Amino acid sequence: AALIQDAVDVANPGDTIYVGEGTWTEFVILSSDRIALIGMGAGNTIIENYTSSFTIRILGDTVTIEGFSLISDYNLIANSGISCLYFGHVEIKNNYFFGNHAGVSGNLGGRVTNNYFESNNGAFLIVSVKDSLTLSNNTVFHDEGPTFFIDDMYPDGSKFIIRNNLLYAHSQSSTFVYYVPPSTDTVFIHNNVFFKKIGISGGPGVTLTFGLSTDLHKFYNNTINGVYDSCSIYVRSAGIKAYYHDTVATIDNNIVMNCDYILRNDSDIPAKVRYSVFYNIAEDYFHGPGEFGEGNIFENPMFMDTLDFHLQAFSRAVDSGDPAVFDPDGSRSDIGAYGGPYGETYEYFDLPPEIPDSLWAEVSSEMDTIYIHWRFNTESDFNLYQVHRDTIPDFEPDIFNLIAEPESSYHADIDWTPDQDYYYKIASIDNQDNRSEYSEELAVVFTGIYDYSDPNYPTSAVLHQNYPNPFNQNTVINYYLPNVGVQPGEVKLEIYDIMGRVIRTLVNERQYPGEYSLTWDGKDEMRRELPSGVYFYRLFITGIEFSKPKKLMLMK
Repeated sequence: AALIQDAVDVANPGDTIYVGEGTWTEFVILSSDRIALIGMGAGNTIIENYTSSFTIRILGDTVTIEGFSLISDYNLIANSGISCLYFGHVEIKNNYFFGNHAGVSGNLGGRVTNNYFESNNGAFLIVSVKDSLTLSNNTVFHDEGPTFFIDDMYPDGSKFIIRNNLLYAHSQSSTFVYYVPPSTDTVFIHNNVFFKKIGISGGPGVTLTFGLSTDLHKFYNNTINGVYDSCSIYVRSAGIKAYYHDTVATIDNNIVMNCDYILRNDSDIPAKVRYSVFYNIAEDYFHGPGEFGEGNIFENPMFMDTLDFHLQAFSRAVDSGDPAVFDPDGSRSDIGAYGGPYGETYEYFDLPPEIPDSLWAEVSSEMDTIYIHWRFNTESDFNLYQVHRDTIPDFEPDIFNLIAEPESSYHADIDWTPDQDYYYKIASIDNQDNRSEYSEELAVVFTGIYDYSDPNYPTSAVLHQNYPNPFNQNTVINYYLPNVGVQPGEVKLEIYDIMGRVIRTLVNERQYPGEYSLTWDGKDEMRRELPSGVYFYRLFITGIEFSKPKKLMLMK
């Protein structure tokens, strides 16, 4: 046939129509039932449409569409790549959608699997789900609007599943899932990666309505990364945003990181979050009623890299999910997108820690110490740093220029003279002696000659873990000061938030050697109550940090 539509018009129910390679500029209406429309692969069979509100419209039932690229420009026309009008059952797979207002839209049931959506306004605009609809193994890249927008379900009790999808957003208005169904529907959203590039703000990550029974609405084994200026889950605007009716919903086995909030809840019913990993939550864990259940972890989940959310070998998220849920290999569920029965069995690689970065230096006013600082590694199996120094730029680190192996992201270099320049490189080491690549070189350049004397610096100090931890109102911090030479020594103990900002100075005075104890009330420098979250405290003696920072948790 000269046109795809010509072949469709003569096809009978049950026929398969094969479309050859090439670029077709038309729109197609599939009126018959049990029709299969098969292209030669998304890279070979292309349909471009810049004039019609749809590229392929499905009017029949039990229709298969496979192997096409569906190209449009939603700035020119508000079109759908595939539009299903009359509650048809569909199989839409192995297609590529680009530039459409909506990739797949309408009233439908069936399966939409293994498709790639790029730079559409939205991947899915589902007006109503018929009986059962599964959206799985799709990759969505750079959508402007909601990735999944689901308005209704028909009839009541229909099942809707979003699973095993990779969703990468870059727009401020991007929301991954916006779902407002009746209260009696069965909804499962699991094993998805929701990734919004850090620095892109606005719009909640996932918006859900939870109904009358938590058994009917499940959000589990997902990974949400980088939804700043909003939240992870909105319990109706956060990483997850959700509405609740009259039940306590549980949200399990998820990894949520780089968000303002974990969850925002506009209802009066608290949501319970269990067996999940939370890292780098900027403001507070919950906006509205919410509570932590058992099994939560507050630390770096240790992904393979910034775009691969598989877990590393020593991530605490491995085998730490709900003990009643199992991975495909029969072990306890991992937390995150690749855990649980619909997850993956894969090799956990033992990778080196992240490369130290954000290096900076300062020289003491007495010109007797060079203080080197860098960003602290947060991996759970991090051990220590190796600091190398030379007087020649672009030097090669080796055992002969290794000057220190601190556990903290700080080194006080006192063995130097100010009549030459110094250059530093730092690597991070984990507990298996894996070493990162070396940092960018830090140069400390001098222009004059000064007198130098080696003061009697302390050799040991002890910073004890606070108790209780977690705490609600007050927590006690104990520390020990050794002999610091000239007495009393300058002591500073500070509280930091997870972004590395000093939020409270508890000690800033000279103190003699000995044991000390103090109480922190969970308030900042202005005596304002701080939100729940993970904080760090650090002890400096004469400007030197001799002990590793300690982590504490405030829970309101």
